[in-house]
Parts: sequence; C-alpha cells; structure tokens
Amino acid sequence: MRRQRRGFVFLAAMFVVAMGSMLTTIMLNRSVTELLVANRSLANQQAFHLAEAGMDDAIVTLRAFLTTTGSPPAQLLQGTTELTMGQSTFRIVPDPKNAASFIDYFTIEASGTLRGLTRPRRLTGLFRTESFARYAYFTNFETMRNGQVVWFSTSNTVEGPLHTNGQLNISNAPTFNGPVSSVAASINYMHGGPPSDAPNFQQSVDLGVPPIQMPTSLEVLKNAASNGGLRLSGDTTLRLDGTTVFVTNSAKGWTEHPMALPGNQTIFVDGNVVVGRSTLNGQLTVGSSQDITVSDWIEYRCNPEAPQADADCLDPVSGTAVYNDDLMGLVAEHDVKVSPSAPFDMHIQASIMAVEGSFFVEAWNIGSAKGTLHVFGGITQNYRGPVGTFNPMTGVGVSGYRKDYHYDSRLRNLSPPFYPTTGRFESVIWQDQ
Repeated sequence: MRRQRRGFVFLAAMFVVAMGSMLTTIMLNRSVTELLVANRSLANQQAFHLAEAGMDDAIVTLRAFLTTTGSPPAQLLQGTTELTMGQSTFRIVPDPKNAASFIDYFTIEASGTLRGLTRPRRLTGLFRTESFARYAYFTNFETMRNGQVVWFSTSNTVEGPLHTNGQLNISNAPTFNGPVSSVAASINYMHGGPPSDAPNFQQSVDLGVPPIQMPTSLEVLKNAASNGGLRLSGDTTLRLDGTTVFVTNSAKGWTEHPMALPGNQTIFVDGNVVVGRSTLNGQLTVGSSQDITVSDWIEYRCNPEAPQADADCLDPVSGTAVYNDDLMGLVAEHDVKVSPSAPFDMHIQASIMAVEGSFFVEAWNIGSAKGTLHVFGGITQNYRGPVGTFNPMTGVGVSGYRKDYHYDSRLRNLSPPFYPTTGRFESVIWQDQ
C-alpha cells in the first residue's frame, strides 16, 4: 500500500515538474516573442522618425532653393543624410504642370532606414507653394502707419486663417473662426485679459511663430503680365464686364478700349490703377507699382456667396448650382483704397494685397456715414487701414463705412493668377507607406 502511495506521489511530482517546465518554456517563448515584437515596433518607429527627418530636409531644401533662385525648382532634387541611428533620404518631384501654373506642386518621397535593418519606412506627401491669398487676414504690423494701435473688439469676426508679424491687440470678445498665429509671444489685452477680455478662438492659436516675410517685389506678377498678360505704363483705369476689359490709358491713347481677358489672366500697370464698376467672369489679377483705387462695386458673375440664388451660377439643363471659379486679385506695391466717390453700401469681391501700405477708405473720417463696406475674399496689408468712424456710445456710424468682411473659403485651395506667395510650402496630403 505504501509502495503504491509512493508511486502515486512520484508520478504527481513528475507531472508538476513537467507542467512547471512546460509553463516556463511557454512563458520564456512568450517573453522572447514579446521582446521581438517590441524591438520590431521600436525599430519601425525609429525608421519612421528618420523618414520624417528626410521630409523635413526636403522642405528646407525647397525653401532654400526658392530663396536663392526666386522660383521653385523645375527638376528633380534629392538628398541623403547619415545619422547616428540610420539614414534618411528624400526625393522632390516637381509636377509637370508647374511650368504653366502659378501655384507649384511637389511630390516629396522620404524614407528612413535604421542602421542594420534593410527595410525602410517610407512617407509620401504632396506639397504646394503657399499663397498670401489663403489668409482671410494678414498684417505686418497691427498698427496704423502712424503707430496707432488697432484693436480687435467684440464686433469683429475673422472667418478664416489669420497671421500677423506684429502683436494681436484684443478688447472684449472678438471671434476668430480660423487658425490664428502671431510672431509676438503674447497677446496685448486692453483690460488685462480674461474675464474682461475673452476672445473666442475656435481653432488653434500659435504665438511666437517665425515671421512670414512680405514680398520685396512683385517681379513674378510683372513678368507674367509681360509674357502672356497685359503690361501697361502710366496711370490706367480698368472696368470689367464679364470676360471683357475696358482700358483707359493715355500712353496707349486708349479710352474705354475693349479687350478680352489676357491669356494668362494678369494685368500689371507701372503707375496708379483705378478699377471702376466691374463684373468678372473668369480669373484675373491686377497689379500696380503704386496704388489701386476701387471706385465702384467689384463682383463675380457667379456669386459664390449665394450661388443657388444667382441665375449666372445655375446649369441651364439641371437647374443646379455649378462650381464657381471666378476669382479676382488686387495687388498694389503701396495702397489699395476705396475712393471717396464710391457708392453707399460698397461691395468688393476680391483678394486684396497692399504690400507696403494699407487697405483703407479715402476720407474715412470726413462727411457722413456711407453704410457698409462688404468685402468677400481676404485682406493682406503692411499696416492696418481705417474705413470709418462710429459713435462708441451708440455704435452708430459717423463717417465712412462699417466693416462687413467675409472670407472666401475657396481661397484655402485656390489663388488668383500669379498672386504673391509666402516662400513657404503647405501640405496638401501625405501618407505613411
């Protein structure tokens, strides 16, 4: 009986030892597997960071090329960087359509290879040159040219991207629907900040960012007007009616001279420009070496603000609104201004840029109130420009216009022809392969 019991105990002990050995082997194998998976995951992540470094190198290369030559590359660019943990490489492939375009696109292929491992991690991205037109609001200085600070207040709403190379000045509760960026490291609050000053930032707010330099010249626009566009000397008056431009220019001896829109959709005048009552069917950028004065309404044939209510936007067969690509750019080396003779309740549909000056209303503080200045597009200016005055107690206009500015959201992906660019590149789409 005892021998049977000892035999049973021996067998049980052997079973426990076997099971323990099996469990130990399983746990050891599992640990080894988990370690291998962790190592592969770490290596994969490190290779991804190397690929990201290659993407960053490509963007730096693109910007350096643009700064050195004044134009983006037309041929393939590539490079390799050896780092401690591995190698990053990039290839910049210009889009074949760039030669006939005013917004250049580039495919960037970047890869990272970890030292000792042959399989790279690859990233592919589509980038394009960034146009100033993409901003709903852009300034070099958040002051008037006399140094007077201008405040964003409760009555102000900026609907799209905003950037300033100055410092944001905020009073009470303005609204910012798009991303906001400022070179200054802080915001200047009139009343010391919240709760008295409570801006409504609906997207990101980036402070202390690098400046975006305003263009030092309009050479790209000038060259486009000289090669396939219309280049004029001397003060000029323009009026648009659909696809026809009526030009008055004494140097040419023209008075209301009718012309089709230029082939590459650009007009540049070495002198002042006055733009009269205009309706545009198509795309056009008007540039001036001095000032552009808007004396009457500028609007699109197909109104992007209310396409369903505009017969010019409707397909005659289906009766539905069609895609609208009417787009206007007004670019002056000095000021873009609204004439004192402009009508009550003024409308401008355009992307506006005053490189060295401001967008403002002439005689903004003289005479009686003129209703509303409605701008649909975006405004880029060196200094803030005034458009009118109002009674601070009642909010009623006293002179000039009240602002009614709205962002043309199409400008996130479109740009008027040969509109100045920022020297930066924005991502359209990228993927991890």
